[in-house]
Amino acid sequence: MSSPTPVTDPNNIGLYTFLAAIAGGLLSAIGGFFAVVIRARMDKKSEIHYIITALSDELFEICNIAEKIHEVNKTAHTIPNTYFNDLNKNKEAFNYHKLRIFLIKDDALRRSIVTFYKNLDEAIQDSINKVGKLDPDENSRNEHDQIATKFTGIKNQAEGLKKSLNDYKYHVFVII
Repeated sequence: MSSPTPVTDPNNIGLYTFLAAIAGGLLSAIGGFFAVVIRARMDKKSEIHYIITALSDELFEICNIAEKIHEVNKTAHTIPNTYFNDLNKNKEAFNYHKLRIFLIKDDALRRSIVTFYKNLDEAIQDSINKVGKLDPDENSRNEHDQIATKFTGIKNQAEGLKKSLNDYKYHVFVII
């Protein structure tokens, strides 16, 4: 007994092959599109994470320096210039990422970052020439106390900004 051979219609084979090729092409195009979109979103998310982490680390250092300014002024009634040089160095992450901050979609947070660094720069420039005297008189002590108070305010702003950045970071990674 011979095995039965399937009956095939030569006209239908071409149609099925054509439909399979069309379906395969559509699926690969859709898959390729979604792969690119997903990869772009992952890259954007990674870049936002990197920017926020760099700024948060920088704000942590700014807080530490502002605390040192306050402590040294309280004990020695003087503030060395080196703290202001350190503060200038600790603006590198902001200066490096300034052009990419637009990735942070929260307008208020973006503005508060820029405003904070502008205020920090103004405070440094206003204070740098008033500090560093080894034998402070009563006038310089008052100026140093005002500077220490100003940098305590800067420290409080930096801590608030750092908290806002971390809240935004976790909000972004849940949504994206």
